[in-house]
Amino acid sequence: MATTERSTPTDDTVVAPRVNGAHDVGGALDVGPLAIEVDEPVFHEPWEGLVQALSMGGIVAGAYTVDDFRCHAEGMHPASYMASSYYEQWLYALEKCLLQSGAVTAAEIEERAEAVAADPDAPRPRGENAELRAQMKELLALGVPELAPEGEPRFAVGDEVQTRVIRVAPGHQHVRLPGYTQGKRGVVEVVHMPQALADAVVAGKGIQPEYVYTVRFRSSDLWPGARATDSVTAELWESYLEPAPSTGSDR
Repeated sequence: MATTERSTPTDDTVVAPRVNGAHDVGGALDVGPLAIEVDEPVFHEPWEGLVQALSMGGIVAGAYTVDDFRCHAEGMHPASYMASSYYEQWLYALEKCLLQSGAVTAAEIEERAEAVAADPDAPRPRGENAELRAQMKELLALGVPELAPEGEPRFAVGDEVQTRVIRVAPGHQHVRLPGYTQGKRGVVEVVHMPQALADAVVAGKGIQPEYVYTVRFRSSDLWPGARATDSVTAELWESYLEPAPSTGSDR
């Protein structure tokens, strides 16, 4: 939910940001630059498309939520997470979600994996659910629906805010507040309609709508040594924010 504009940490960045797991290393030291593949295909292997379809199908069918899915991916052992491709992480999360929902058993997954390993070219079982297919297309086209507002937003465009500091144990709690933005000052740039707080959904607390804000941070506030003219924006739920304490300076 974060977007970087014109900025990455410079070589003289010396302070590592707070991280909540292997998935949350934005701006961390020694991770290195992103490897951007030119003309990258949507899927590198056919199985990746199947994993994506199965993962989204489970969400649309109500077997688990997208937040459950993300939480399981974040719970992957850090060494495995860093060594896995994007869709290998998805496959890990998918299996965890299906096991947790009771849709499959560990024995069934193992049995199926052994069958595929024994005969990789054997025809795969296929099914068709027209209603589920239509719902998935709608989700892809429209995204997650906004929720009805409850009360007025706490913050307005131009307000200075400060993010909370939230320590979580990967795989045991879920938070969508990037580590490098925690405990930092920013300015509200856009007020969005409420969305269900991801943290509450994963914790089994149900749908708790909160307004979401686009908050702009100065890069130099996030990473000492970054250029003061650069900035980063992040979309953050209301409970992640507090009014910024006064500094007496004009930001």
